[in-house]
This record gives sequence, C-alpha cells and structure tokens, in this order.
Amino acid sequence: MGFSNKIKVISLIIVLLPLIIATTVITLLARSELFTEAEARLIAVREIKERNIAAMLNEFSAGLEVAISSVSQLTTLQQTTN
Repeated sequence: MGFSNKIKVISLIIVLLPLIIATTVITLLARSELFTEAEARLIAVREIKERNIAAMLNEFSAGLEVAISSVSQLTTLQQTTN
C-alpha cells in the first residue's frame, strides 16, 4: 500500500471514528429515554386502571349494601306478618 493510500485510510478513520462513536452514544441515549418514557406511560395506565377498579368495587359494594338492606327489611317484614 502506497503512502497516499495510507494517508487516505488514516483520514477516513479520523473522520469516521468520531461519527461512529457519536452515533452509538446518541442511539444509546435515545433508547434509554424511550424506555423511560414507555415505563412512565405504563405506570400512568396502571394507576388509571387501579382507580377504575377501585371505583367499580365501590359501586359494587354500594349495590351489595342496598341488597343486604332490602333483604333485612324483607326479613323483618315477614317476621312481623307471621
């Protein structure tokens, strides 16, 4: 390999090496940021679902209390008529 070819290869390495390093660092940072954002969104969805389930269970509990109250009133009414 001639002297001019060695200069070309060294120049190419000098130019490409920082570009490869910068691309790798930027890619890793972007990947990390995407994972962080995805995790934050998943946590938000989990919290929304927890609130929805809690509300649903509270409504179900209120319905059960009404049913229990109705049954106890019916039982009391039946006992008074007998």
